[in-house]
Amino acid sequence: MDPIMMNRLFGMFKDSIGVYPKSMPGADILFKAQNVINRDGIDSDVYIDKPFIFTTQNQHYLERTLPSDVNNAFIILGTGDTLLELLSRDIKNITALENNDLQILFFRLRLAAFKTLSAIDYERFLLDSNSHKFLSYDVFKSVKPALNDEADINAWDILLTKNPKEDLMHHLFKAIDYDLKVNKSLITYLSSKKGYYAIREKIEKASINIVFGDALEYLEDHSEIKYDYIDITNILLFIFQILCNSDSNQFALVIDRLKKIFEINLNHNGVMVFDYWFCHTLDNLSGEFGIKNSAGLTSSDIYGMIYRSLNSAFDLEIFNIKAREEDTVFLTRKRGF
Repeated sequence: MDPIMMNRLFGMFKDSIGVYPKSMPGADILFKAQNVINRDGIDSDVYIDKPFIFTTQNQHYLERTLPSDVNNAFIILGTGDTLLELLSRDIKNITALENNDLQILFFRLRLAAFKTLSAIDYERFLLDSNSHKFLSYDVFKSVKPALNDEADINAWDILLTKNPKEDLMHHLFKAIDYDLKVNKSLITYLSSKKGYYAIREKIEKASINIVFGDALEYLEDHSEIKYDYIDITNILLFIFQILCNSDSNQFALVIDRLKKIFEINLNHNGVMVFDYWFCHTLDNLSGEFGIKNSAGLTSSDIYGMIYRSLNSAFDLEIFNIKAREEDTVFLTRKRGF
């Protein structure tokens, strides 16, 4: 974070919840989180930094994408639900990339909660926004000893004590108005208390590598690491619009990078999952979905361009899965010798 922005946030921080030294471990992430809370609804640019609490994917898609034998997996972290699902399936070596450090901050809180709370208290603390224990500082005091990073402890300590729960719910997080019962049905490890406590044991035995950064750059920079499963769902829409400025020619260069990653980073008999479309199928791409972006493209237009680019470069396997609506998953397999 540049010094000018830090000073601006520090001034805002001082006015809103207290004065904390910039040298304090966790100061940067704390200032960023508080800025999101303070500016949400005023500055549309902060929306992209807001973390999700729940996955928007039906995690049962993994039943159709995972190879029969996975030793080493690479995924996008997001809420962490995919990572936890992989743990529930006894996959012990997982690298998860994430370019939103607030999402990482929240996931570390989730891991600590897994290690310390009962299944029902975990749900009340982090999932059930109607519970009086949701984001409760009293519950956090039980979770705090399992946080390994002083920066995380400081950030959550201050965020939870200095902000009303309503501000945390509606201004720090995205998509808070979810149906808990529906969301839990999309996540297999939450379907039973047995599954929850099994995850707790598996966390301790797993090798989990959480990395803040760009997923494709990481794979390119670590060509010596081979994976049985690579899942980059939900980043291509962002890449197309933000990094490629909705330019199909620029996106063609991304496809070239994906082809090299497929050849170099994926083991034979491995699977690479490219995308998970929300509420879209190939059959309904002709419809109008949402508003147009700055390039005059709807989400249907963009998904269509992404599909055609992937289809021209890979032997795609495509299937639909029911979540809140009909979703679509795209993957390819690397055949063995």
